[in-house]
Amino acid sequence: MKRFLSLFALVLLAGCGPKPPDQSLILWEQPSPMIAAMAHAREKQFIAKPVAGVSMEPFLVSGDWVVYDPQAPWSGVKVGQVILYKPDWFDGPVIHQVAAKSGDGWIMSGINNAHYESSINGFPPVIERMYLGTFVLGYTTRKRP
Repeated sequence: MKRFLSLFALVLLAGCGPKPPDQSLILWEQPSPMIAAMAHAREKQFIAKPVAGVSMEPFLVSGDWVVYDPQAPWSGVKVGQVILYKPDWFDGPVIHQVAAKSGDGWIMSGINNAHYESSINGFPPVIERMYLGTFVLGYTTRKRP
C-alpha cells in the first residue's frame, strides 16, 4: 500500500513539476566563466564549482560554473529552487532543482531528467545533512538563447 501511495504521488507530480529556473540567473558570454565565478564567490563568501554532466541542460551545461551560498539555511529551501547537495549515492556534489517536499526532505530533479529522484526509482529524498547550499548565479561562455 505504501508503495502504491508513493507511486500515486509521483504520478500526480509528473505534470506539475517546478518551472525551469529563471534564465536571468545565468551570466551569458563570459570570456572566462571560472575566473568570473571565483571572483564573485570570493567577494561574497560564496563557493564556485564547475558544472559536469547533463541533467540540468539547457539551464546549465558542462563547462559552466556555478556560485552557491553555503550559508543559505536549509529551512529556506522551497520548490523550484536550485540547490547543491552531496547525496549518498554519488561521489561528488549534485546540482538539481527542488521538485517536491517528502517528509523531512526534498525530492529533486534535473531539468533534463525524465523522472524525479524518488524512493520508487532508488533515490532517497535529500535531507539536511546532504545540503551544501543554494544556487546563486551561473557563468557560461554560451550565447543567450
